[in-house]
Amino acid sequence: MDQLQSKLKQHGDTNVKLLQDLMQVQVTTMQGFTTGMVSMMQAWMEFNQRLCAGLLPMYGQFLRHDYSKEHIPPPRGAAFTDKYGNRAHDINPEKV
Repeated sequence: MDQLQSKLKQHGDTNVKLLQDLMQVQVTTMQGFTTGMVSMMQAWMEFNQRLCAGLLPMYGQFLRHDYSKEHIPPPRGAAFTDKYGNRAHDINPEKV
């Protein structure tokens, strides 16, 4: 035990310097981590503001849109033209 204490006294300044450097590395690492987390949170908040301001209302309008007015059902039964306008399904009304 005495040998250990004498060695610590001999290298005491070196150990203190080593611990100070280690502490400085840890402090710098934590500062960088917190800075990165703050910038990520700010970017997330800006993304949420843009999402709520523009994209969600547009998506709501998209879901409320009535497509039945725009949808033209294909003709059923005997039709003069098919859905592409071709006269492949013509019928002769006199034969029917």
